[in-house]
Amino acid sequence: MLAITSVIITIILYVGFAVMLGVMLPRGQVPFLRNFALFVESLIPAI
Repeated sequence: MLAITSVIITIILYVGFAVMLGVMLPRGQVPFLRNFALFVESLIPAI
């Protein structure tokens, strides 16, 4: 339950800052996390 809640809150915060406010968020230097961030960014415009 905590993992699902944390993922949902993360997505809500991302949409709030990156999509609604237009704030560019850093993607980081860790390859796995950078690829995950790019994947999430590719999903948002499709919604």
